[in-house]
Amino acid sequence: MPVDDGEGAHSSSEAHDDRNGVTRTLRELARIFHAREHIDEVLRSLVQAAVLDVPAADYAGITMISPRAISTPVATGPMAEKLDAIQYATGEGPCQSLAPDQQIVKVDDLSQDTRWPEFSALAGELGVRSILSIKLFVEGDSTGSLNLYSGRAAAFDEEAESVGLLLASHAAVAMVGARTEAELRAALTTRDIIGQAKGVLMERYRIDGDDAFALLVKGSQATQRKLREVAEMVALTGEDPDPRQHRRR
Repeated sequence: MPVDDGEGAHSSSEAHDDRNGVTRTLRELARIFHAREHIDEVLRSLVQAAVLDVPAADYAGITMISPRAISTPVATGPMAEKLDAIQYATGEGPCQSLAPDQQIVKVDDLSQDTRWPEFSALAGELGVRSILSIKLFVEGDSTGSLNLYSGRAAAFDEEAESVGLLLASHAAVAMVGARTEAELRAALTTRDIIGQAKGVLMERYRIDGDDAFALLVKGSQATQRKLREVAEMVALTGEDPDPRQHRRR
């Protein structure tokens, strides 16, 4: 009768523990988001979870790219920030190579990869061999990605990709939700401020709401300031929308 050396049972147990670990991570990220923590806290928890739950990941960071700037808002530490900074400085690297229809860019061995010679040389000097870059979102000209780094060659297998995609998808949902909530709050605040400014003008000039709003718009055009800024000035100081013209009605 063959002797069971326990290797199969051990592997099954490890896989089960890994799945439980990822599940716990996603639950914790969901708890943080639904507790209305700042989006930076969600992203910080994400990169910390990535190095714990993605097999072989040593460092992690999140890249934000827009037409005006490229940055790493959160990372697991100085090494991840430095590696991201090398990508930005050289204009090379996986996070900048994600095509619109591409979800993942993977590097199995930087010493053998010829796509980004300058970046590969500098990152290799820091001991990095493998990289996994996963798209978080695409919104107009702006993109975000989760970058995972490892000192081992061929470090990121299908399991690593699957776990990374799970974490990235969760982060994307959190970011969209936070952005939507922030935009809604800003819109409500702007509406309230414009309402207050209209009330000031309606009482002062004995006009209706439409005429008061028209004055705010004219003031915005005359002073080349945003409507919200003009409304704030009127609501807080009582000045006319266009202080250079003292209207009499």
